[in-house]
Amino acid sequence: TIDAPLLKNEKDKFVRVDKNGLSAITNYKKIISNDRFSLLNVEILTGRTHQIRVHMAHINHHLVNDDKYGNFAINKEFTSNYKYKYQFLHSYKITLSNIF
Repeated sequence: TIDAPLLKNEKDKFVRVDKNGLSAITNYKKIISNDRFSLLNVEILTGRTHQIRVHMAHINHHLVNDDKYGNFAINKEFTSNYKYKYQFLHSYKITLSNIF
């Protein structure tokens, strides 16, 4: 579990972990990995802007091909070797709760 508040800078549009930010909680579980990459099951409990991307970067597990918060050297290498230019962040399940 990553429990780190997030604050959005309106000037540069970057979201950062900051003690003055809004509460943000992310659960994650490793499904499979090798010596360089991991496939994760991620659950966001608060739904902040860029929450998954910022939280994973915060613990030094950047999303592949994330051009805003990612590891740019790995992104370049991955794009060059595999010709894939989009970030590896995909939803397989969305649950909406009845809030009324």
